[in-house]
Amino acid sequence: MKRTLLMLSAAILAFCALAGCTAGKPEPGAEAPTAAPAATEAPAGEPTAGPTGEPTGEPAAEPTAGPTETPYVKPTFAPVEEYPLPEDPDDLGDCIRDAEVLFNMPWELLPEVFSPWSDEGSAGFVMSDALGPQSFCVADGKVYLADTLKNRIIISDNGSISSFPTYDMPSRIRVIGGVIYTSPTLGMGGRPPLIVAYDQEGNELERIYAPEEVGSVKYLFEYEGKLAVLISGGELYSLKDGEWRVVDECGVRRLNEYDPDGRYVFELKGKSIVFSSEIGPNHACGWNDSAFYIALKMVKPDGPQDIAEYTYRVYDHEGSLLGLTCVDPRFAVLAPDNPVYIADDGSLYVMCWTPEGVCITKPHLRMEYTSHLTQ
Repeated sequence: MKRTLLMLSAAILAFCALAGCTAGKPEPGAEAPTAAPAATEAPAGEPTAGPTGEPTGEPAAEPTAGPTETPYVKPTFAPVEEYPLPEDPDDLGDCIRDAEVLFNMPWELLPEVFSPWSDEGSAGFVMSDALGPQSFCVADGKVYLADTLKNRIIISDNGSISSFPTYDMPSRIRVIGGVIYTSPTLGMGGRPPLIVAYDQEGNELERIYAPEEVGSVKYLFEYEGKLAVLISGGELYSLKDGEWRVVDECGVRRLNEYDPDGRYVFELKGKSIVFSSEIGPNHACGWNDSAFYIALKMVKPDGPQDIAEYTYRVYDHEGSLLGLTCVDPRFAVLAPDNPVYIADDGSLYVMCWTPEGVCITKPHLRMEYTSHLTQ
C-alpha cells in the first residue's frame, strides 16, 4: 500500500511538471524562474489555460471617479461644392433663390388683427401692423407653420396641406416626439404664457404654463428630449417631471459691452465671436443642441433703417462658421419673430415674408453671399 502511494505521488508530480505547474518553492541556490511570456491568442479550437491562482503582472488601474464627458460631435453639413451654384451670381447665398423651397402660401390681407377670415389656402397678414405668421419648424419631413392671425397650425406634408385651430394666437411652435407645442409670445390676465400640446390630428393633449417668472417666450426648444423655453433675457428653462428648472448653459447671447474697438461681441459656449461695427445691431440669436445661429442686420448706408439685409450665420460649438444665408430686402419684406429653425442634424431652415406670401426654404449654406444693399 505504501509503495502504491509513493508511485501515485510521483505520477502527480510528473503530470504537474508537464502541465507547467509549480511544485512548491525552489530549492536554495536554484535559479529563479523566468517571467512568463506575454499572452498570445489561443489557436482556434484549443482551450486556454485556466487561472493559476497567482497574480499576473501589475494590477489593473483603479477606475476614474465620475462619468466622462461625451465628446462634442460636429454637425455634418453638405460641403458648399455639393450645391450647384446658381446660374445668376447675384443669387449667391440668397435664402430664397439659392435654396430648396419647401413651403409657399399666399397672403390673405386682413384689415386688423382680430378680423374674420375666410380663405383656408392662405396665411393671415395685417399690413398696417406688419403682422403675419411668427414661427415655424420642420420635423419628420413636415413643415409646421403657426398662422398667428388665423389662430391655427398649418401642416405641409410633402405638399399636402392640413390645419387645425389653436388657442390664443400661436406665435411659437415646436414639435418634440410627434407632439406639437404652441405658445403665444406673452401671457394674458397676469399669468405666464400658456403652452398647449396637440397630437398630429390637432387634438389637445395638455396645457402647461410657462414658469411664473417668464413674461414672454422667445423660443420653444427641445432640451434633452424635453420641452424648454428661452426667454428674451437669455435664460433657458427645461420642463422635467412636471417642474421647470433653469438650464445653466444657454447657447449664444450677445454681450452688452463692446470690444475696445467698438465691435459687436457674441458669447458662444464661453467663446467670443466678434463682428465689425459696420454690420449693425443683431436681429436675433438662436440656439440648438447641434449648432447655433446668429442673425445680423445690415442697413443701407445713409438710407432708411427699414431697408435692411439680414444674414443668418450658423456656427458649431467650437465657434467655427459652418455657413450662412442672406435675406435680400428686394424680395423679402420685414421679418417674423422666429425666422430661423435649426433641426437636430444642424440643418438650417428660413421663413421669409415676401410681398406675395410666406415662404419657407432650406438654404444652400455658403461661406459668402452677394449683397444688394448698395443697389
